Formats: sequence, C-alpha cells, structure tokens
Amino acid sequence: MATSIPEPEAPALECFNFFNCDTVDSVVSYDYPAPEGDAVLRPSFELGAAPWASERRLLLIGVQAKTPVREELPPSHYVFLIDNSGSMYAVLPMVKAAMTALAKQLRPGDRVSMVTYGGSVNVLLEGCSDIDLVCRMIDGLAAHGCTPGGEGIRTAYRLAEEHFIKGGNNRIVLITDGDFNVGASSEAAAREDSVAVEPSLEAGENWGWAAAVAEFGLALRNSRFAPAATLEHAAQEAQKHLGDDANGDRAEFLLLARRAAELRRECDAE
Repeated sequence: MATSIPEPEAPALECFNFFNCDTVDSVVSYDYPAPEGDAVLRPSFELGAAPWASERRLLLIGVQAKTPVREELPPSHYVFLIDNSGSMYAVLPMVKAAMTALAKQLRPGDRVSMVTYGGSVNVLLEGCSDIDLVCRMIDGLAAHGCTPGGEGIRTAYRLAEEHFIKGGNNRIVLITDGDFNVGASSEAAAREDSVAVEPSLEAGENWGWAAAVAEFGLALRNSRFAPAATLEHAAQEAQKHLGDDANGDRAEFLLLARRAAELRRECDAE
C-alpha cells in the first residue's frame, strides 16, 4: 500500500481513543485479527461517516501484536515504583485494581519489588515471588504526603540491579500522576540525577539496549533533558547491545535508528 502525507488543508479535527476489546477474568482481550506468519504486528482499519457530521469521516486504526506463549517467556523481575502521594488519592483505587490484575498473571519464577514514594520513600518488597503477598501489599496502599520522586527512582534502579535476572525480562514500572515536588526539580538537577544513576546500569545487555532506545527517543524529539544525545550515538549503542536477537526486533530498530540519523544529516545539510 502506497503511503503519503495528507495535504495541509485536509481536515483532521476529530480525535479520540477507542479500544475494541473484551474483558474476561480481568484479562483484556482485543478482537483485532492476529498477525500471520513471522509478522509481529497487524494493523486493522475501519472508515465511516461521523454520526454527528455526515460530511466528515472517522478512521479507526487498530494494531494487534503477536500474542506470546506464556510458557515460553523468560522469567520476569518487575520493580513497581508507585507514587502514593496525596495527589494520587482519586486514582489510586484504579491503580490498585490494575496492579492486582497484573500480579495475578505472574508465573512461578517471576519476581516483584515494590517502592512507594508518598511523604517518604519506602521499600515494600524485594525480589518477592509470593503473589498473595504482592496482592496484599498492593491492597494496603494509601495516598498521603509529598512527592520525593527522584529518590524513589534511584531506589528503584538499585533494586532492579540487585535482583536482576540474567536473560530475563527486567522492567521498572513507574506509576505517577505528575511532577515531583520534593528533591530535584530543575532541568540541571534532573540531568545530574540521570548521570548519578548511569553507573548502576551495568547489569546486562538489556540495560544498554534500553538506554539506546531512550536516547533515540530523546534525540528524535530534541529533548531539553538530553543535550548530549544524538541519533548517531543511539545507533552505535544499539549496535553494541544487540545481544541474542532471536526475532530480529532489535536489528529492525537498529536499521530505523541508522536511517533516522541519515535523514537528519540530509536535512541539516539542506
């Protein structure tokens, strides 16, 4: 299918989110067609008239990813970094319900660490594989106090390294509603915090790969928080941390990063 950019005068005024899915036993299931063969993603499109303005059209785009076989997935270590400050009072019940649903999907061998920052930073769990205990800790969360997010992030990275599973799925999941109001708040202080965390990211190839992807995003957006980030360096770091790329996903990203760097050079030269 040929691709093109819409003309500037083309109207694109109606924007909203819609998820075509069902929920069974707290598990969300999307009914979009699954990818075929070696494809990782499969897009679906529906075009129709807007019910409130017949001269306008609505385009629904759905993307279905390949569903992995749970038994074939590597063991996981999740660090839940939870903002339970006072401003989270209204949304915390929803957060707890979502986290409980996720916890119940964990398998034997998966681990959970949990850090909260509401008034102060507290480590509730470290490398725990007891799902019932994880659910009880989630259920006991309450919102109060200020938001020392910077210290919370440093604590989460420490736990991620201490309980790192080699060859596993290691993730830090940050749940928050906004800015930090205690600790680093300026751009300069935020950059200093990122430099302070960097030496701890030596637990394996996944850390280096994640850093390369993050740098690519920051450089692509010209983020003010990454003055030294470049698309070229992101591609170099991605090359260094390809690792065991069984499905070729990292190689595809590397090609994307290199092409983006080439396009930026061409644009800068014009």
